[in-house]
Amino acid sequence: MIENDRILIVEDDPGVREIYMDILLPPRKTNVLSKGASLFDEPVPDVEAAVWKPYKLTLTERGEKGIQEVEKAVRQKSPFAAAFIDMKMPGIDGAETAKRILKTDPSIKIIIVTGFHEYTPDDIIRITGREDIFYLRKPFNPEEIKQFARVMTSQWILERENESLTAKLRKMNNKLESLVRERTAKLIEANRKLEILNQEK
Repeated sequence: MIENDRILIVEDDPGVREIYMDILLPPRKTNVLSKGASLFDEPVPDVEAAVWKPYKLTLTERGEKGIQEVEKAVRQKSPFAAAFIDMKMPGIDGAETAKRILKTDPSIKIIIVTGFHEYTPDDIIRITGREDIFYLRKPFNPEEIKQFARVMTSQWILERENESLTAKLRKMNNKLESLVRERTAKLIEANRKLEILNQEK
């Protein structure tokens, strides 16, 4: 089964980067449950494992660095499933960052996050040349980030599984066509030999 829990964050504000980590990384472990369980000689319940889907975050503060991280991930055959990209940053802005990232990795899911109104979703589509870019306004709700992370990684996985299945079906189809051609050729040759034998009688 294909898995991918890698998410890229491109955000120049350290406070916002911290918020992403608080939202998308596993909560810090506390010993409250283990102390409570020990009082009653019970095993420690693994609550986090039951409710939390962990993500592997890579955080950068500039678009150029984000592009480099995507290039490195593609080279290492460990691509990101999704990227949250701030719109207004020093250097190249979020739309241009997204455009360059998508040239390197067309499969990555992009969410543009902005607190400014100078770009509309249509502007971003025009700049990136893609209609599957998502757009989120700051200040965002933590649940929105979690939902985007969950849906985008799931969609990335589903698309890769579909590609894998299509490739397998194509391979099977090619093999079947080759087998049919081979059997047909043998049948034609057998019929030709039979005709020759009949003519010699």
